[in-house]
Amino acid sequence: MPNDQRYEDDAIFEQKYRIAYLIATFLADKLTPTERNELDAWVGLNKENLLLFEELTDERQLKQTLQWFKELDVEKAKRRVHNKLHLQKEINFWNRWLPVVVAACVIALAGIGTWYFTSNKKTTLSQTKQTPHVQTVPGSKQTILTMANGNVFVLDSAARGTLPNSDDVTIYTSDSSVTFTATANADNITQDQNSITVPSGATYKIVLADGTRVWLNAGSELRFPSVFSKGARDVAIQGEGYFEVAKDAHAPFQVKAGGGVITVLGTHFNVHAYGDEGTVATTLLEGSVVISNEAVKMQLRPGEQGIYSTSSGAIEKKKIAELSSITAWKEGYFIFRDDDIQAIAKALGRWYDIQVVFRQPLNRHFSGTFSKKEPLQKILASLEATGEVHFETQDQILYVRP
Repeated sequence: MPNDQRYEDDAIFEQKYRIAYLIATFLADKLTPTERNELDAWVGLNKENLLLFEELTDERQLKQTLQWFKELDVEKAKRRVHNKLHLQKEINFWNRWLPVVVAACVIALAGIGTWYFTSNKKTTLSQTKQTPHVQTVPGSKQTILTMANGNVFVLDSAARGTLPNSDDVTIYTSDSSVTFTATANADNITQDQNSITVPSGATYKIVLADGTRVWLNAGSELRFPSVFSKGARDVAIQGEGYFEVAKDAHAPFQVKAGGGVITVLGTHFNVHAYGDEGTVATTLLEGSVVISNEAVKMQLRPGEQGIYSTSSGAIEKKKIAELSSITAWKEGYFIFRDDDIQAIAKALGRWYDIQVVFRQPLNRHFSGTFSKKEPLQKILASLEATGEVHFETQDQILYVRP
């Protein structure tokens, strides 16, 4: 074989093994941001790559692959490849990556998600038009903690441990979370507000000084004091957060959002209060909350959602049949239940950090479940497969049309 041909074959092998490694690592949920960007670029390169990725990450295909691995005589396979290709690096590949691929398949089968979309029309993925590539790397920006005293910390790059701070409060960071703990001198701390802002493509957990736990969704901000004053616990949110409020009968917990106030004593609830939506939706999972403004007051029971209009001040209430669809973002999923395309597009835009533009008004509703670790192209392809909506991309803008 001529040297040029061998070098060309080597390059092809390297490329195929690189993609195989990226897909296996994707299934094992161990991709770095750089690797995710590389895989996303390959998936969006053409229709064939997208369909291949769909096939290789299909649950039935994974089960067949795992069964094949169980029955495979690895040593015999390595000898056969070596004799045929005369490439020692091929043996090295099997030695290095076969355990990784097998482990990835096991992990995927243990916790693989279900991807589906329903609409009035049914279309197979093989009929899907090519979706142009858009750079979509969740978590590429930074979560920022701004203290009332002026200190600013980039939490994503901060080392695990205690942050330096002049207030009489201990601030401890760990993986995707920060915890505030009051010291003996905490009564002297000012009630000026700190803030945590979470970028697109990320979520973050905060443990407040009273023990209340708050999870923030992408594109959200929470304002709060280092330590609460006696008799009151007040915070403010823009975006989306899930609250597990520590019980304290002597100090109500109040969340200000979009001009309204949510008051609780100890409970679990979700607040959806993005500024571009015109409403604040409070969904109660446990306990009791009261939503109020200057003119209206409404109490919620578990399983109910109160929707507050930021323009009119009106509050309406409805039952939520599937509460997991409200809090799925905290667990790393999108769950859509007869959601309109505007709400879906906004959720995708916030997570994948892209601007969404509708070419014309579109009244379509979809249901589906997706992992937030999926490449955006896979979600868009599933939506397009219904025949009800189509997408175009240009300069990091996602255009939506019928």
